[in-house]
This record gives sequence, C-alpha cells and structure tokens, in this order.
Amino acid sequence: HTSTSNCPSPSIPMGGSAMLASRLRVLAAAGCGSVLGMSGKITQMEEVRASGFPKVDRAKTKEVAATRWLKLQTLTYRDQQGTERPWDLVTRTTKSHGAANAGGVDAVIILPLLRSKRQQLVETLLVQQFRPPVDSYTAELPAGLIDQGETAEEAAVRELKEETGYHGRASQVFGPLTMSPGLSDETVK
Repeated sequence: HTSTSNCPSPSIPMGGSAMLASRLRVLAAAGCGSVLGMSGKITQMEEVRASGFPKVDRAKTKEVAATRWLKLQTLTYRDQQGTERPWDLVTRTTKSHGAANAGGVDAVIILPLLRSKRQQLVETLLVQQFRPPVDSYTAELPAGLIDQGETAEEAAVRELKEETGYHGRASQVFGPLTMSPGLSDETVK
C-alpha cells in the first residue's frame, strides 16, 4: 500500500475533451498504486480485472419485484478477493441490452444551447418537474427515454420539443454515461 501523502492530487483541466482525456487522473481509495490514467502502464485495477475479479454472474440474477416500468433485482458478483456477494439494483423493464439504434442506452439528457443572433451570449434551458421520490420540485436538464427503434439523437430532438417547446438538432453526442451506478444500470447519452 502506498501512502497517499505523496500522491498527486487528481486534476481535471479546463479545455477540450482531448486535453481532459490526456490529463485526467482518478485516484482510487487504495492509494496511488491504483491510479487509473492514460499512461499506458498497467495499474492495480487493471491487474485485478485481468485476474477475472470483480465479475458479475448474470446467470444468478434474481428478480425481487417489478412494476410496469422498473424491476428490483439482486445480482451476484465476485469482489476483488473472489468472494461472492449480492448486490441489489433497479433496472428498467424497457431496457434493451444492445439495442441496434441506441446502443443499449436507456435515455438522453439534453444540454440545450441557445445562441442569440444579436449577442454572443449563450444560454441554456432547465425544466422544473415535481419528482415524487424526493417529494419536491427539481430543476433539471431536459431528458427522457429513448423509444424503441429511435436513435439517441432522434430522442434528444423529440424530448427537447416535448419538455420545452423548443426545436433543435443534436450537434454532438457523448456517452454512454451512468447516472447512479451504485443503484441502477441506467445509461444515458
């Protein structure tokens, strides 16, 4: 175990994605020996993956409960030491693993950029929605599920119109991203 007192701080530089990708460092809880980076060197985390652990055994996944839109499942995985453990997760009943058009992604989140013809000002939109799980209104970026047979780009344009009334085009797509990987297998673009 390496002492973290000599570890460099994680840095997230300002600038383009290429700059970010080349300089981003994420320090794992185990200390500097577990740094994930773009150095090309094998890290402890890569060594753990090469050993076959941690790994989910999908054949042992059990459905605990389900509604029209969500399923609660308990999956089984082996941790870094090879110990078998359970993990509860929520998944969508509409999830399409490996969907042809959307790449298995569940939903889209849209960052609308509103450009003025009179000024160089760029603005964005947020939507206010009541969310029962938090018993409150939230301010969110427009978002929504990808319909069957729809691309992420098509869903983004449709959801922008449905949620804000604005028309737009998808100029760039990022992802897939996970929003709450400790709770759900939902992925977004």
